[in-house]
Amino acid sequence: MTTENTLSDREVLEGLMILEQKSHLWYSKFGHRFYIIKFEIDPTYSINISDDQISRIADELFRQMRSHGRTKILVDIAGDAFVYWILHFINRLENNLITKQIMSREDFYYLCGAYPCDKNFRNYDIICEKYQFTKLNLILFSSYETYLNSMLNDEKYSPVSIDLTPRIKEKKFLCFNRNPRPQRVVLFTELMKLELVDQSFYSAIYFDYIDFYSRYQFENHFPRLCDSVVEYISQGFDKGLGFLPRILNHHSTDFTNPANTEHKDAVYYENSYFSVVTETKYLCDIINDPYPTRDVTLDCFFFTEKTWKPIICFHPFIQVNRPGALQLLRDIGYKTFHPYIDETYDLIEDDEERLIAIVNEIKRLCEFSDKQWLNFQENIRPLVEHNHSVLSQKKPILKCLVDPSIT
Repeated sequence: MTTENTLSDREVLEGLMILEQKSHLWYSKFGHRFYIIKFEIDPTYSINISDDQISRIADELFRQMRSHGRTKILVDIAGDAFVYWILHFINRLENNLITKQIMSREDFYYLCGAYPCDKNFRNYDIICEKYQFTKLNLILFSSYETYLNSMLNDEKYSPVSIDLTPRIKEKKFLCFNRNPRPQRVVLFTELMKLELVDQSFYSAIYFDYIDFYSRYQFENHFPRLCDSVVEYISQGFDKGLGFLPRILNHHSTDFTNPANTEHKDAVYYENSYFSVVTETKYLCDIINDPYPTRDVTLDCFFFTEKTWKPIICFHPFIQVNRPGALQLLRDIGYKTFHPYIDETYDLIEDDEERLIAIVNEIKRLCEFSDKQWLNFQENIRPLVEHNHSVLSQKKPILKCLVDPSIT
């Protein structure tokens, strides 16, 4: 690294190029047509790359592409969706090559993990207009759904065994968390206040302060809850209450592949009644957000492993996600859990109101009697069995409006 918040040309290229194309996941499908590049550059540095450096990087990418006998570039971000700083960087690269008249817009493709549905193509159009990005040839891929499906159908994979016999269980719900995104911090705090976290299997990493950006997110998305959340967290650590970190088995901060579903996970699903799925994308985009580079994902539907793991493990779930996420799951063949879980939260556009409704539903469920829990398990069994069957039979979904031959 050359200076603070900058990268050398070599470091940038190492974060972009896959020098051995045949080792890449997409080589068999795209390798004969595209030069495939990955994207593993820290956003803090990528935003600060100068125009001169972009020009040098673009020239080297073009040289590498031609040395592989390719005429098109595929940018692989299958593990993420519409990430501001990635789109920003790709646009700068593309515009540089086009300005030099050595490539055309038709030569650039962007593959990402936003769910392949019409709503997400419309979301992409809105994002490009809002941030004045050049529209790339977009390929949407059901990456995490496909990954978990491949696990179910891999002969080497020993399926997680879950006993669905109705019984009284150790905990009420399960909630896996990793990065302390604002919606996860607020949810955790509200559930702590209601003394519900101790009735669950709950993982949450250590966060001992509220930085300026987090405070900005809380104030804009959770105006009613903001002050109490900040105060609760500050007082908790000032008093040394020690309620974090909460680690379940291997789900620590250095757990490198949370998409895997391992047999160690089964005990949590088998000994709780439902999952609370805190997805990556929850907050709506803020108009004229002065900090878009910090946002993980711009507006879209994006299902990570957190959604598919409960389905593999026959678990009903509440989705802490964008409004309409449950409807999309139903549209693609899965069943959700109304009336056994009140899912009207999925219709609430306001982020704070939706989270409050989710907290209220978790609270309602946690007040069930033993008899109600036994009935609950009987009622949801055909639904979770249906979902497991659908996931196991799913084919990988790729959609590209510009070039249908890709699908």
